[in-house]
Amino acid sequence: MAEPTDRRTFVGASAALAAGLLTRRASAQAPRAKVVVVRCPRAIDEQDSADAGAVQAMLERGVTALAGASTAAAAWPALVRSTDRVALVDAGTWLYNVPAVYAAVAAGLLAAKPARLSLAVCRLTNNNAAYMALLRAALEARQVPLELLDTGLYTLPCKFGDAGFTLLAAVPTLKAHPIAGVSGAVKHYATLTAGRIADYHPNGMETCGEVLAKEFGGHRHLTIIDGLRWGNARKGPSFYRKVLLLSTDPVAADAVALKLFLENGAPLNNIPPERHIQLADTKYQAGCADLDRIEVVTHEV
Repeated sequence: MAEPTDRRTFVGASAALAAGLLTRRASAQAPRAKVVVVRCPRAIDEQDSADAGAVQAMLERGVTALAGASTAAAAWPALVRSTDRVALVDAGTWLYNVPAVYAAVAAGLLAAKPARLSLAVCRLTNNNAAYMALLRAALEARQVPLELLDTGLYTLPCKFGDAGFTLLAAVPTLKAHPIAGVSGAVKHYATLTAGRIADYHPNGMETCGEVLAKEFGGHRHLTIIDGLRWGNARKGPSFYRKVLLLSTDPVAADAVALKLFLENGAPLNNIPPERHIQLADTKYQAGCADLDRIEVVTHEV
């Protein structure tokens, strides 16, 4: 689990955080990535009861905008090829997915008719019988076959690399985290490693972008950040943002989500949470962390 963090390495990064978020290097250049942010005030209440219809409307608007399509029915096949072997990866156990979000994404992927779809639920998630009952009910409500559930892939260490997937569809949640400061999409990929996740813990998980670049650099990605509620470490939701963020670039999705998170949330342990996202871009070339080169499209439903 958590290892001691050398905070001396964070002095310069902390100053950068105080001055503003992430890198802003090339405002005159063309965008390198696109992130769609969809908000719906009725998506969830503060008792964690989600409106499945509202979640579906959010997702449809998001994939349509991301793909540049006229309808969601046209958008899903534009994002997911018929030849794709797809793993839909849940958020793990630090802050569970809203079941309606995971089920809506699963139904959308299924509608695209990929060659293979595996619903990769973390083995530790599967140990929570009450949550899994809610997740199965949400999947059944969307007519997603339960036999697609696979708890043998996300096992720490994971087995995604040996399974022949071409597209990883990840639905991470966002939460304050004692090792990364704030945990989102980039840190989430580190938990999908076939190696030892503990190897990526030191120094605010600044090397976790290496997993995304080296182990999943040959994959295509669809990242849908489940931001209906932000989390406060293992204590669960701390506030309700009621957004979904969608991108084909996990680093860009994380950069935009972190900006939103810091508007009314705070990292843990004085760790600059932008550091590992920046390095995923500048050191590992795994995506774009430069907010000036990310096209952000916002919608409300």
